[in-house]
Amino acid sequence: MRAKTLGCLAAAFCLAMIFSVLGCSTFDDLRNDLAAVPSSSSPSSGKTTTTTKDGKTVTTTVSDDGKTVSTVIVEDMYKRKDTDEPKYVTYFAPGNIVYSDGTMTTEYSFDKSKTPVAVIFDAKNRLGVALTMTSLAWADENSAGYKMNFKTSSTSGADNWNVIKAADPAGTNTPEKCAKNYPAFNYCVNYSAPGYKSGWYLPSTAELKMLMYYKYNVENALKRIPGAELINPSASKNAADYYWSSTQWVFKSNENLANNYIAATAYSTNLFANADDSTHGTPKSYIYNFVRPIRKF
Repeated sequence: MRAKTLGCLAAAFCLAMIFSVLGCSTFDDLRNDLAAVPSSSSPSSGKTTTTTKDGKTVTTTVSDDGKTVSTVIVEDMYKRKDTDEPKYVTYFAPGNIVYSDGTMTTEYSFDKSKTPVAVIFDAKNRLGVALTMTSLAWADENSAGYKMNFKTSSTSGADNWNVIKAADPAGTNTPEKCAKNYPAFNYCVNYSAPGYKSGWYLPSTAELKMLMYYKYNVENALKRIPGAELINPSASKNAADYYWSSTQWVFKSNENLANNYIAATAYSTNLFANADDSTHGTPKSYIYNFVRPIRKF
């Protein structure tokens, strides 16, 4: 009790000394003096500037007297470092990585703890491309696909295999015939990835064009995924690579329909469409081009 009383007396003595030094006779005087000090956290006016550097947007507000009032830093998710925590996204963008559990990250936020299955290349249609590829023929030289016009779509390849099966039931009525007569189609429709066992198909020319347009975004993501194969593996040799599409190309040499011929269309990584002739001159639809499945997510 005595110690408490002595503490109170000491505190009172200190206050008395402070007021003596400041020359303040009342608490009201002290309060008025403090009120006269301007606040730097809420200026009535000032100037705001925004700069972007190294993936960070910095917004700085400066008051009229030249003092920095506030600084806000927003990090661009596309410049995230490998050491940052993965940032899962719900929007679709070229280069986004899709995982077996249905989650998705940007190409800069690869989650090594999950199983990647595809990379988005068409944001509008939510299309993703498989992580690996193979090299196969479009159709066997003895199949109907070598000389029949299937009227396949150049916009979407999702239904082109069904179109071929309807036009050539005899050549597609067993798994063995499908594999022999239409190797590229058979590979894609039977492609499987964890969490996405079905729904894969051979892309159309329009879909391949979109893939090649966003090739660099896709390859940036593929480079982060162990075991993934690049879209343009021959780039180091300054060469293009060709991929089969599911779209045919009917050539009309003149108005005489008998002179028409069918070609299977391949698309190159330098955005060049090549109609490989399948009935004129050197037969090419049974040569090997790259085959890479795609699907909607």
